Formats: sequence, structure tokens, C-alpha cells
Amino acid sequence: MDIYRRQERVYSIQPCAFSKDGCLEHALGRHLPLYKQNLATRSKKSKCSKLLKFLAALARFKKPKRRQCHLFALPVELLQEIASYLSLDSRISFTLSCKALYHTLGSEPCFHIKRFHHDDYIRFLTALQRDMAGYRLCQPCKILHSPTYRNVEPEPNVLRKRSHPGFMTENTAVSLLAPRMRKEKDKDREVLYWLSRDHVELAIAKNICLWTIRCSGVCVMEENIVGRSKGPLIDGTTFSYTMLPVLSQKNMIFHAKYEIEFPVVPWQHWSHETIEEILSSFDIRCCIHCSTPYMAEEMAFFLGYPSRPCHRLSQCVRNRVSPQFKEDTCNEHTHGCDCTTEYKIEAIRDERGQWPVGLRVYVWQWFGPRGKDATLKERGMLRNLYEDSVLDFLWSRPWY
Repeated sequence: MDIYRRQERVYSIQPCAFSKDGCLEHALGRHLPLYKQNLATRSKKSKCSKLLKFLAALARFKKPKRRQCHLFALPVELLQEIASYLSLDSRISFTLSCKALYHTLGSEPCFHIKRFHHDDYIRFLTALQRDMAGYRLCQPCKILHSPTYRNVEPEPNVLRKRSHPGFMTENTAVSLLAPRMRKEKDKDREVLYWLSRDHVELAIAKNICLWTIRCSGVCVMEENIVGRSKGPLIDGTTFSYTMLPVLSQKNMIFHAKYEIEFPVVPWQHWSHETIEEILSSFDIRCCIHCSTPYMAEEMAFFLGYPSRPCHRLSQCVRNRVSPQFKEDTCNEHTHGCDCTTEYKIEAIRDERGQWPVGLRVYVWQWFGPRGKDATLKERGMLRNLYEDSVLDFLWSRPWY
């Protein structure tokens, strides 16, 4: 999917074949780039690396000679005898190695392997994908998808200049901006993640892989994070995010996990107002309509101020909820939207487990036709459905 922030720059999220962790749904067979990378690393360490580079440069100007395949010189009977000792997937790969073998052996095995031998056919596609760097093997579709398969092109200028940094177009479902650094305007902040409603519809219809819209990353702060010119120094603060949507009953449950970890204990160095200002620089929201300052006050509660949960103590839900939910969130802010969402906040403590040095925020949001169901808005319902969907996905995978 493409993210348009300016007309001269396009942000792209590649298909699941380019995922850093690898796609669990689609078996990838591209091992050659890793082999070339290791070979290049070894050549650099050798003493003759300069000589090899010089010879490689000369080889570029050398005119390549036409080489004929030695298989052409073999008789047809011998080629058929060699192919009879190969497995079905290897025989097809052997047949497609050149046109002469294809005309000699025929294409009959290609039709039988797809119909009767699923495992051999997948191994055959895996072997083909090693020579096609931009394609990904899709087991549900039993085909090699191109890099531009089912890419969604949203309308241009997704981020618009508004006073609120989280203002997006109506087509936006989920967005995440990089933390605001010192003297940085909202329109100049980097887009870490963007998901449109077109992507949600395609994912529910299983026209795109879920790993295409999954994302994770880590940001390390090296400057002052607040908007003032003389803000608190928080060098070494890390902000990590993980986006893991799943499918549930022909709907999507979007799950996001945010982690903020400071190098010092916040309440020992900064005031409560400064902590809220720092937390408001992180684009953490429970839905697209939520404002970051609304959650900053709740997140500041978990950084060492248990006696001061919210300034509106009479309206705080923490005083009315049952004891098992008191450690989850305050839920003090409300919205005028109909988004079915749920979130949980917990503190990250130091090595001794004594003082809070960071936050961990979990967000669950429902996308689909059942979004207005009242039962989904009950506390804990989205979490249970998400965990059930993850377990169903794990159990559906083969154990071998």
C-alpha cells in the first residue's frame, strides 16, 4: 500500500514477501540474496578483496559469449530416462530449465501436480520464486503474486495541514506518526504506519495478506522531545510499536502495542505537567478520532502518581469499576464517534521492579459490519475475541 504525504514523495509498504520477520502464511523460498550477502562479506575480509573488485570491474567490459546448453547434445531417450528418476516438482523444474527440454518432455506433469500433489506443487513454486525476487508465494491462492498485486492507492495528500496532528481523511482507519521532536511541526513528522479502510475491506475479503498490513519498529530519541526550546533532555528514550491485526468472524480486530521507556525515573526528575507534555508528543490513541492529550493524562498516572489519577476525580471511572479492572485504564475521556475500541495501560518498571520507567499501551479496535453491536463494547470482549482468533490461527496451521 502507498502512503502519499507530499506530491514529490511516496511512502510504500511492500507485500508480505518483504516482511522483516517473514510471512507465516506464505512460504518463501528466496535464499539466494542471503547467500550473495554472505559471499560479499567474506570477500571483504579476504586480503585479495581489492584484486577481486578490479577483476570484477574488468569483467563488465568483457563481451559475454553465447553458451549452448549441454543438454541439447543428449539424446531424447536419455533425457526422458533422467527425468524419470526425479521427483514430480524436480521434474517440472528440469523441464522448464530450457525450451528444448520443455518441447521434448512436454507439459503433462505441470497439470497433474497442481491437481493431485499439493506439497510438490508448493515446492515447485518455491523453487520458481528463488529466481523471481519481487514475487511472493501465496499458499491459499496457490500462485506467485506480483509485487503490485492488490496494492491500494489512496487519495493523495493523506496528511493535511490542520491544528490537530492526527487529522486524517475519512478513508483513514489507523495512523501513527513519529514522536514530535523539538522545534518540529506536525506536518513534518514522519509517518510510521497508515492503514486505509480500503485495506481493511480487502483484508476481510482475504484479497490481501494480513502480513502486508502488519508492521513493527523502534524509535530511539536523541533530542528534546517537547515543543519548548528548553525542554527536558531525554536522550536514550525508546518508543516501540507493533501492529498485529487479525480476522474474526469476517471482521477485523486491529491490535496495536506501544511501549515508551525512559532512561530515568520520570517522577523523580520532572513535574506532573511536564510528564503530560512529554507523553502528548507520542501519537498514541485508542482510535482515529481520539486526541493524544486525552490519553496523556491517563498515561501519566502510571508513571508514579497513584494519589493523583485525574484532575476530574469525581468523573474518573477508576473509582467505579470493579477491582480487577483498576490497573487497566482510567477510561476518563469519551468520544462522540461510534468506534468499537478498547485499550489497556500498564507501567514498565525498572530492573528491581520498584519504580516505573515507562509505559505499555495495548489497543484493540473492531472493523466490520458488527461494529455497532452493543456486546462488543463491553469491557474485555475485544481482548477475548482477539486471543481466540490468534489461537484459531495457530491451531489451523499444520503441526508438521
